[in-house]
Amino acid sequence: MRGEYPEEACGYLFGPRAISEGVARPIVEARPAENEETEGRDIRYRISSAEIYRIEAEAEDQPIGLVGFYHSHPDGPGRASRRDERLAWPWYTYLILSVDDGGVRDWGAYTLSVSRGSFVPIDCRVSPEGPVGPDPGRDRFEGPGR
Repeated sequence: MRGEYPEEACGYLFGPRAISEGVARPIVEARPAENEETEGRDIRYRISSAEIYRIEAEAEDQPIGLVGFYHSHPDGPGRASRRDERLAWPWYTYLILSVDDGGVRDWGAYTLSVSRGSFVPIDCRVSPEGPVGPDPGRDRFEGPGR
């Protein structure tokens, strides 16, 4: 995330597809995405629907799938903005990281409730099992299933 600062960083979260409602969903891999926003990149990010479709198609035959997205709020809070909530899809986990030039300060995780039409905060913690996935230097985040 430091490489993108002071602009918003964004990316994909991958984990097991089949998780029961209310069960913690392990995030086993995080991959960066290109912020395709052309203006206001310090307060906005955009990943094209074509790119999301491509990522989902690549993972189609894999044991893990696209389960959410992450993005940073440079020098801002690790909580969702109204814009984040307005543009969200209900079946994904959204991890929002508060960053400054020293790195990640805080984070929050959310899912969009279909019945309420708003974000619901979900459990998000660094797993005691430690780093997992293809890059052993990454932290493992956990959130609920969909």
